[in-house]
Amino acid sequence: MYLEASYDLDGELLEATGRSATRVSYWSLVPALRERRPKVLELNEAFQVNAWPIMALVSIWLAFTQRRTRPRIVFYAIENLDPIESLRSRLRSTQRVAILILSLALRFVVPTPDRVCFGSQAAEENYRRRAPNLVARAETRLIEALPAPTSSVQTAPEMAAIFVGSFEDRKSVLQTSEAFTLLARKHPDWCFTVAGKGPLQREVQSILNGGTVELRIDPPRAVVRDLIRRSSVLVLASRPTPRWKEQIGLPILEALAEGLTVVTTPDTGLASWLSANGHYLTQSSPSGSQIAKEVEKAIISPLPRAVVVSTLPAVDARIAADTWMNGWDDA
Repeated sequence: MYLEASYDLDGELLEATGRSATRVSYWSLVPALRERRPKVLELNEAFQVNAWPIMALVSIWLAFTQRRTRPRIVFYAIENLDPIESLRSRLRSTQRVAILILSLALRFVVPTPDRVCFGSQAAEENYRRRAPNLVARAETRLIEALPAPTSSVQTAPEMAAIFVGSFEDRKSVLQTSEAFTLLARKHPDWCFTVAGKGPLQREVQSILNGGTVELRIDPPRAVVRDLIRRSSVLVLASRPTPRWKEQIGLPILEALAEGLTVVTTPDTGLASWLSANGHYLTQSSPSGSQIAKEVEKAIISPLPRAVVVSTLPAVDARIAADTWMNGWDDA
């Protein structure tokens, strides 16, 4: 069940899974739960502040549900942004007020989970620090949000590096465009691509104008996958804001599945795993020259694609997480 469809919801893919999705409103949610009587109920994660109204309704419904018919409550946690800092920014409040609001929400709004699956080490550390009591009451597991390898990994990439993502400041698209421009001048035989769309499109075009870096505006998903497949290095140097931090990064997952070497920042949810497995981390909120330094090293000494895919699970981590969260013997 959902309130609003995400812009990237793939209806055909959902249909292919044999599952259905029902749109509900705040008013119809509780009647829908009464009618369906689920044995397992997966909710938005506890630190997703904009989902607290939904969680409050679920908590009210659970309060009037008999214990023997109460569903198992589970959620998938990938939020690595400190909820205190997020609340301070959203409410323009002091830290003391933000701590109080979080404490009240975790006690009275967020349903007590039976199982929590963490999608990154950063998310687990965040929850154990800011919601220790909530986590302590649940069965937990860390399943790093890694993709399974694609069926055909290209061994001879045609492009040196690629950026894929929204043209926003938080994705460091301007700094990455500057880095690619610098490296293209220094290494004329290296090919670079910037692909995506967003509010900084004009600025990106201005930086890349007259250079050799290829710019792809809003390419189809099939084209994006092909561009990634043909590249050696994926760059996603996300920078945090008071209300946002890169949780995982879809381009990173797509790149890993193809065996690419990744350049990112310490602020990405998978940063610790990427660093431990030989990928490259630039500084937090990096400049163009700082990104260029790490990208150059990655292009000169990329991880062998076979090595990258060997570090990935045989089954996509989100599927593994779903199986574990919903795999109750008595469900």
